Amino acid sequence: MKKVARMINDVEKDWPGHYNSGDPESMYQRGVYVKAEDKLEDIVWMLERAFAEVADEGCLKKGSNGRYTLNGFEFISGAAVEFLFEDGEEKRWIQSCIEHNGWDYYLVNYSDVALEGLRVRLKQIG
Repeated sequence: MKKVARMINDVEKDWPGHYNSGDPESMYQRGVYVKAEDKLEDIVWMLERAFAEVADEGCLKKGSNGRYTLNGFEFISGAAVEFLFEDGEEKRWIQSCIEHNGWDYYLVNYSDVALEGLRVRLKQIG
C-alpha cells in the first residue's frame, strides 16, 4: 500500500507531465488518483495503529485549561486515540481522533461519547 501511495504521489509531483489540464477526462483521472492516495494513506494510518504496541492506558481527565489528559499527556486537536466502547455486554476498542468544536473537545464520529472519565489508550507509533 505504501508503495502504491508513493507511486501516486510521484505522478502527482509531475502531474503536468502525466495529465492534460485542458482535457476534462484527464483531470477527472487525476482527481481519482488523488482520492485513491488519500484513502490508501487512511488505510496505512489505521493498520499501523491497529498493530502498534500500547504505550499508555487509563481514563481521561479534563484539565483547568479545558484540555483532556491521560497520565500527563495532553490531547489537542488531531491527536489519535483509541477508546473503549461499551454497548451492553460488548466491549471493543475504537480508533478515533480528538477535535475541538469551539466549545469543547470531542471524538471524531463519536461526538455523543463523553470524554471525561472515558477509558482510552495511546499506541507507540514509529
